[in-house]
Amino acid sequence: MCTEGGSYMLDVLDTYSGGWNVLLIALLECIAIAYTYGVCRFIKDIEVMITPTGCFPAWYCFKYWWIICWCFFTPLLLRL
Repeated sequence: MCTEGGSYMLDVLDTYSGGWNVLLIALLECIAIAYTYGVCRFIKDIEVMITPTGCFPAWYCFKYWWIICWCFFTPLLLRL
């Protein structure tokens, strides 16, 4: 966005990339992860991807926060 056409690109992105369809897709993704696939299974998949070697120890402190966000906060905020 730092070139001469940057303001044009910003205008195009601002006009065509947002709206209700993005909110609907985000809500459906949260429902699919939290309720269809299952939060516990998704958490286990993430733990397999980051490996239990301690490369990201904050995950074990905050994984319950993410569960609450995926199941309750994000779908409620997207519905407002």
